[in-house]
Amino acid sequence: MLEVAGDATRGSDWACVRLVVDGDRIVDADADGLGEPLAGLTLWEAAAVPGEQLVVDALANAIGPIFRAVPDP
Repeated sequence: MLEVAGDATRGSDWACVRLVVDGDRIVDADADGLGEPLAGLTLWEAAAVPGEQLVVDALANAIGPIFRAVPDP
């Protein structure tokens, strides 16, 4: 399991998202302001969840570093 967090700021507004991920599935999340709960979703499914812009940005900042491209020789 992996615990990740992301945040985003705009002016004086701040949002933070915390995820616990097992493989490619979210098993626990703190992400107030999204259109649906993230627990049980895959990372790809979570990336498409709508919500308040600042929270969506924080979610992208949390899951972005998990994805790694495979080098192409």
